[in-house]
Amino acid sequence: MDGFAICQSCAGSLAAHIPVARDTSRNPVGCCIRCQSFACRFHGKRESRSQRFRCVECLPAALLYSAVAYSGSENELAKAIIVRQGGGGQNAFEICDPKSFLEEHELVRVQTGETLSEFYQRSEFNLYRVELDQPGWERTVRDLRRIQFRLESTRQRDLLKLAGSYIAFMYPLESQAALPQDMQVLRSSLLSNCAGVLEQVDGLLVI
Repeated sequence: MDGFAICQSCAGSLAAHIPVARDTSRNPVGCCIRCQSFACRFHGKRESRSQRFRCVECLPAALLYSAVAYSGSENELAKAIIVRQGGGGQNAFEICDPKSFLEEHELVRVQTGETLSEFYQRSEFNLYRVELDQPGWERTVRDLRRIQFRLESTRQRDLLKLAGSYIAFMYPLESQAALPQDMQVLRSSLLSNCAGVLEQVDGLLVI
């Protein structure tokens, strides 16, 4: 029976989806264990180990929870992230590194065909960008820097970068999505390297 329910991500015209066959039905196939929203095969799947069904829009919160857990931070934002994750917290802690996460939770952008893995690899993550100097963001930026703890690669920093990449990939800056402030900050902390890619034309390298 069609029409008895809708996928929430399809209804919101999400900019990215799980890579599945084009002729796949967009009818809901599961209910997210965290938000209880219906999702189709483009926007939700069962995890291989736990068999819990999750929609793609709840995964950034799980990544943030994991970053907080590995950092051991207990600042105000860290506590809020833990509360926001709710009962799914223990399962979210199983997200231990970007590579294993991306192997199971790849996304593809609707318009360009670019994958989340490609976007993550070519993006730079910097919580000290001048773009983050916005009124009302000071406390959130400060707490995210404390969660990051070090500038060099650490597990929590890599997970924060992945969370920011995931958010920016699904919700570009021009989207109207209502995001928590910490997710807005993470999205703005990324700088894509696409403008600096070298292209070879007639034997010459050009930028």
